[in-house]
Amino acid sequence: MGRARVRLTATETPRFRCYFFALDLAVISASIETKRFVLKDVLKDVLKDVLDAVSREERELQSMMSQRDNATACGTRTYSGVATILAGLDDLASKVRPTERKRAGIP
Repeated sequence: MGRARVRLTATETPRFRCYFFALDLAVISASIETKRFVLKDVLKDVLKDVLDAVSREERELQSMMSQRDNATACGTRTYSGVATILAGLDDLASKVRPTERKRAGIP
């Protein structure tokens, strides 16, 4: 195997030669550039789709958290009202509860 030789002139693009093949850097560069633009467009579309999905998930999460907070507030109000009623009933029950004598049947 021989060494690759670089042949540069003012009018030619760099070309590497060896005994088995020749590389035209301009063709390779153009191919890479074309693939870069295609990949850039594909990645831009994929990134847009992913960001849209993240935004949608964020909105859904915000909506569910709002529903949870509303349900918690409603439950707190209900619990507070029921607790107040039950506290009043306990006070009433202690006043009208039959005594031990009445329960035993003694007048």
